[in-house]
Amino acid sequence: MNKSTIVYLCLVGLIASSCGGESQQSGNEDSPSNVIDTSLIKEGMGEEMYDRARTMFYSMPSPIELQTMIEKAGGYFRADLLHNPQTSSQYQTTDQQALALGVYGTDMSYATVFNQQQESLLFLAAAQRVSKKMGIHDPFNGNLIERADANMADKDSMLLIVSELYWELNSQLQEENRNQLGLIVLAAGWLEGIYLGTQIMNADKPEPEIAQVLMDQRFVAMQLNEMFIDYHDDSFIQQTEDFFRPLIDKYLSLELDEQPTTVKETNGKVVIGGASSVIYNPNDLIEIKSLASEARAKIIMI
Repeated sequence: MNKSTIVYLCLVGLIASSCGGESQQSGNEDSPSNVIDTSLIKEGMGEEMYDRARTMFYSMPSPIELQTMIEKAGGYFRADLLHNPQTSSQYQTTDQQALALGVYGTDMSYATVFNQQQESLLFLAAAQRVSKKMGIHDPFNGNLIERADANMADKDSMLLIVSELYWELNSQLQEENRNQLGLIVLAAGWLEGIYLGTQIMNADKPEPEIAQVLMDQRFVAMQLNEMFIDYHDDSFIQQTEDFFRPLIDKYLSLELDEQPTTVKETNGKVVIGGASSVIYNPNDLIEIKSLASEARAKIIMI
């Protein structure tokens, strides 16, 4: 995988009541529509696919990395782009909640990287409310919540806490064989990250560094496509894959400039070189921006 491959698997929230109010509308969390069979080990799948899924999930960098790259490339913070954290109660079914969790997690990462800690806590709270409805509790155990509350003014500490929450969430989903659920959360976070990046980008004269970060998402799209293929017959995935398919297919349509692999020894160390780069033009960026915006609007409105 290209070293700049990024996936923003959403992180989770905390501090539910202290971070602002939201509509009190809520549904029955135990209703049949909110319960799905997300067990990976079932007839027709088996241990081999389970191991493959674990390898893919754990090979993907944390969501903080993309936002850090955008910041270094000249990106900036725009609060108007973020989803409203006060609407978290409107997501009642598990597929809706997984999509929302991905969006909230990326928005939280974006706010944290750009040192907007009060905004970050609002999204932490929204993510916690959604994840609890999904039965995700472990990431909030221990002292992480207290640490976040106490260190909200310290960017470096918040980045560390956010990363820890990411790994706690990912580990819980993997240990419980809820990989389908993790895939949708991951894909929604990835989509939200592309949405934010393309909205920040200068549409008339895209910044080369930001454009490169966005186009390198082609390598992430390849992995997501493989996972969606693996779970194509799963009813839960069938409910949600269509949100991401147009954007994934657009990325897959982009050609790669394959560079030959080189191996040489330098100062007694073996150095492996060579990498693939994405071939694109300004119209590709415009189309990706449009597809990301359309898909994101559908996700947050369901």
